[in-house]
Amino acid sequence: MAYPVPTSVPASLRAGDTATWLRALADYPASDGWAITTTLVKSGTKITVVSTADGDNHKTTIAAATTVGRPTGSYDYQARDSNGSETHTIGPGKKDLLPDIAG
Repeated sequence: MAYPVPTSVPASLRAGDTATWLRALADYPASDGWAITTTLVKSGTKITVVSTADGDNHKTTIAAATTVGRPTGSYDYQARDSNGSETHTIGPGKKDLLPDIAG
């Protein structure tokens, strides 16, 4: 059974898990060269990932190894869509990094 990829940014992430989601932005399709840069910041810790094109959708993946050993808790979150000459902030807020209870 395939993992169902969410179509919005998850409310929280779990340390040690891979997080993947798709976003559709009709005015800024990935097929036209737009990419979303997602940044999470917490007291000196910064995680930055850039989406890849999946047709018109933006596919963002945070690798499991990226979150291992990072402080858990609430991170400030920002997503910005850019095509090289234009940039638009599309999603500020907070995201939680939950502990890896298996590790």
